[in-house]
Amino acid sequence: MKLSHLLPDGRRLRLTIATGNAAFGDTAEERDAEALRIADRAIERAEAGQTDGACVDYNGNTVGAWRVTR
Repeated sequence: MKLSHLLPDGRRLRLTIATGNAAFGDTAEERDAEALRIADRAIERAEAGQTDGACVDYNGNTVGAWRVTR
């Protein structure tokens, strides 16, 4: 799953998340909820000044990456 979010300062946050493990549940709603949780965490970090990082599911598995672009 690829996601993109425009930050308040005009930069763009881009995320790539692999949604095939147990943390993403069995339904589209469960998958989307976990992806949103991961995206929210990345947004918080980007707004705090980080420029990239790992996407980590609630089980602690690395499931992708995010980065900030202009």
